[in-house]
Amino acid sequence: MEKLIKRPDKLRGDPKKRNKDKYCRFHRDHCHNTSNCWELKCQIEDLIQDGYFKKFVGKPRSNSVEKKEERKRSRTPPRRDDRPMVINTIFGGPSGGQSGNKRKDLAREAKREVCIIREQKPTCSITFSDADLEGVHLPHNDALVITPLIDHVLVRRVLVDGGASANILSLPTYLALGWTMSQLKKSPTPLVGFSRESVSLEGCIDLPVTIGQDDTQVTQMGEFVVIDGRSAYNAIFRRPIIHSF
Repeated sequence: MEKLIKRPDKLRGDPKKRNKDKYCRFHRDHCHNTSNCWELKCQIEDLIQDGYFKKFVGKPRSNSVEKKEERKRSRTPPRRDDRPMVINTIFGGPSGGQSGNKRKDLAREAKREVCIIREQKPTCSITFSDADLEGVHLPHNDALVITPLIDHVLVRRVLVDGGASANILSLPTYLALGWTMSQLKKSPTPLVGFSRESVSLEGCIDLPVTIGQDDTQVTQMGEFVVIDGRSAYNAIFRRPIIHSF
C-alpha cells in the first residue's frame, strides 16, 4: 500500500499557527486530522478508479476498452453550431425587493441629501490567515461559502454570490427552520437565470440574518425567495444583504 500512495508535499503556512490538537499521519504534521485530509482522499479515489479496493466498492470496474473510449470522448471537444451559446446569470427582478413599496423605499434612500453629515459605522477589515487554510487543498479557486445564523439557526453551506440579485433559500432548509408553506408570501416576480425559462417560486419570507461573533456580530433582515430545486447550497446571499453588513 505504501508503494501505491505517494508522499505528499509539505504543508504550507506558518507551523506556529497550526492547530496542535490535530495531527495528520499522512502529512506527518499538525494542521488537520487524518480523516479530513483532502490530498489522501484524492489519492484513494484515484486508486479506486484504477481498480484497487474492488471488494470495498459496489460498482464494478469497467473494462479497458470502455475506459479508453470514454477518455477519447472526453478529449474530443463537443460539436457546436455557428450560434454562440449563452450562459445566463441568476437574478430575480429588481434588487430593491419584490413589492412596489420596497422599491420605493430603495429609491428614497438613493436621494442625495446636501450638507448632512451622517455618523459613520465602524468598519473592520475582512482578512484570511493561515488558520483559515485548514482543510483547503492549495492552490484553490473555491467559492466563498459561509455559515451564518438564519432565523437564529446555524445554517451551513451558504454561498455568497455578488452577482445575484435574489436571496435564495432552498425549500428543505426553509422547512428545517420550522416554517410552514402557509407562512410564505406570494412572490410576484419569477426567478430567471437558472435556465432560459423562468423558475416558479414557492414564495418569499423575511428572516433575520446574523454574521460575526462577539463584538463584531451584526444582524440584518433579509428577504428570501424559496425554491424547490436541487442545489449544493442551503442558501445564496445576494448583493443587497451583503452590502447591508
